[in-house]
Amino acid sequence: SGFDKSKETLFSWLGVTYYLSAEAIDKTIGEIASLCSEGSALVFDCPDEGFFSVPEKRVQNTIMMAKAGGEPMRSAFSYAELENLLGRHGFRIYDWLTPCNIQSRIIESVGSNLKAFEHVNYYLAVKKNESYNTICQTQRRRAELVKTKLSCVFCFEKGYFYEPFEISFPE
Repeated sequence: SGFDKSKETLFSWLGVTYYLSAEAIDKTIGEIASLCSEGSALVFDCPDEGFFSVPEKRVQNTIMMAKAGGEPMRSAFSYAELENLLGRHGFRIYDWLTPCNIQSRIIESVGSNLKAFEHVNYYLAVKKNESYNTICQTQRRRAELVKTKLSCVFCFEKGYFYEPFEISFPE
């Protein structure tokens, strides 16, 4: 028994990136990359680049509460920044859920009245042993890849919302 680096693994890193510096996130992704084989996946959530300056009261209250609790939020990234960061470690973004996607594909599809958190995105990144340029080209051709199904679970502000959905995942 124990962790087998040669087997595909799903790393769930939800609710963490907000509180780490960009350098700590980079280092952690590098450590995960060193532990996993090709085909392994990393699921995480991350605020977008506008997170700290948006006017939405719910976002600003969350930022203030985290700071008051001694755990200030430190990082937010654009899609391009994450694509570059992950690419340096052999990962590529395979699925990206924006608040709009989360609202329509998950919350509204089951008739819930919850609201996806503004400016927070969910990502599925897959480890590929390819050069960064090949990763980007492959990402653009992802519709051509063979697909399998992966169920994910998301937690929203007003309680736990467990609803499996399908994400395309490369072999």
